[in-house]
Amino acid sequence: MAAALSHHGMGLSGLKVTTYLSDLRYRDENFAIRWEMLGGHCPAPTVIVAGIYDEAWLVEMEALAAV
Repeated sequence: MAAALSHHGMGLSGLKVTTYLSDLRYRDENFAIRWEMLGGHCPAPTVIVAGIYDEAWLVEMEALAAV
């Protein structure tokens, strides 16, 4: 996400990420990876535990960016 934003002259400050987890047990891993990828810039998390389209998927993410 950071590379795509940078390519378009944008940064992480306008980023909003919604994460859909297939099971709450993946919560800690989700936050660890989120911190690793976004560093000190962590927008307020929206995490929804829900059935996901493909049963093989553990996580699905939606990201919106604004300038």
